[in-house]
Amino acid sequence: MCKTSYYKTIFHLFYNGKNIILPLVILLILTRQTSSQNLVPNGDFENIKSNKCNFSTPQENISDYIYNWYTPTVGSTDMWFSDSLKDKECSQNLSKFGINPRSGNTCIGLYTLSENISNYREYAQIKLTKPLIKGKSYVAKFYVRLYRDYSGASTNNIGISFSKNIVSGDGGNSLPSIITSRKVMINQNSILTNSQDWVEVNGCFTADDSYSYMTLGNFFSDEQTKIEFIDNLTLKQAYYFIDDVSVEEQAFTLPSLNLGKDTTLCNGQKLDLNLQPGNYEVDWQDGNKSNAYVINRAGKYWVTLRQGECTVSDTLNVKVLPPIKLPNDTLLCRGQQIVLNPHYPFELINWSSGSVDSVLIVSESGVYSVKVSSLHCDISDSITIKFEECPGFVPNVFTPNGDGINDRFSIQNNDFNSWKIEIYNRWGNRIYNSNPYKNDWDGGDLPTGLYYYRLFSERFNISIKGWVQILR
Repeated sequence: MCKTSYYKTIFHLFYNGKNIILPLVILLILTRQTSSQNLVPNGDFENIKSNKCNFSTPQENISDYIYNWYTPTVGSTDMWFSDSLKDKECSQNLSKFGINPRSGNTCIGLYTLSENISNYREYAQIKLTKPLIKGKSYVAKFYVRLYRDYSGASTNNIGISFSKNIVSGDGGNSLPSIITSRKVMINQNSILTNSQDWVEVNGCFTADDSYSYMTLGNFFSDEQTKIEFIDNLTLKQAYYFIDDVSVEEQAFTLPSLNLGKDTTLCNGQKLDLNLQPGNYEVDWQDGNKSNAYVINRAGKYWVTLRQGECTVSDTLNVKVLPPIKLPNDTLLCRGQQIVLNPHYPFELINWSSGSVDSVLIVSESGVYSVKVSSLHCDISDSITIKFEECPGFVPNVFTPNGDGINDRFSIQNNDFNSWKIEIYNRWGNRIYNSNPYKNDWDGGDLPTGLYYYRLFSERFNISIKGWVQILR
């Protein structure tokens, strides 16, 4: 298409078309290669049929000008060249813009986004010199550079997809069949903003099938693509040069790494991860380089193994169940209640009484236990609760006149336990105390009046205060 009238042209095209020991088996198989061969024919775009002086029209294809490569959709991927001696007025001669391909004299350019047309994409496709071998490891790379003159935005999501057969666009839209049939092996996840230098996009992968075709471009929808707008151009679009594409088989197979499923440990339990020795670098999330790693805390853990340009990573999330804790053994007065609440955040709670409620109300003596239903370990605690008689009715008057009736300050149920008593006059002076109190205070020679008492027990940790009147 003619890039100078881009919006009008593509609009027309669009509407017409424990201690737990977990050994990690890491298999590292080394195979020899006599040489590293680029499986992308004409990966530098230098084998050309002819230079194109004006931008492609919908009827043209880069295959008309560059050997091996072709455009699989109606999107018009472009050929660019650099020649300072001739064709200086050609719109596709980069020399006039002071731009050079990364190597040689030729590169290509394509759009990864056009905000004015939903999911508009441009692609370049090629057949590899031989199919990928299932199970083999490969390094794929290419170089990109944002072309500011055609871009009001920059994006991420430019990468390489592989397929067993030719992939082409549906009708007038360049995306649907590409996006549904994609097997994206390499992708640039961060936004590419550099318009002054060429940026390498690369990755290492293990082929999961015998793919014969490779496609370059953005294989994700507008909603899945990050966009960073550069200025207030009317047309929000992102255009990139591409050069030096390669796919090379590696002399080794990436190790198979599996830290296992996310797991839960109990308090005090640990997980031992042991990587088998291999010819690779180890890098844990905290910088540890050892093949042995011990986990005893909750968190997110990951490890990366590196060999040459290739890496393989895995992540493990670990949760640690806290201990369940009930209060210390307790002595209470008969008639009181205690609410047992372990405040446990996870799992299902089971009480020895049969209750599954989060709290238990206790009013009788006994041993009460709570257990968490966990598949990982036994989490439980127990408490002994004892109820005893405590002082009951406390009179507020007694008459020590020797008639044998109400002559002493006698407190109900005080005979069952050892309670202490202190008596104070109205000026706060202690005038009597007894430990234990045996209900035997008769007021002595104190005059008629109002007196204050404090009855307390260290066993029950209870203090009872009140007043009593002596009448003579």
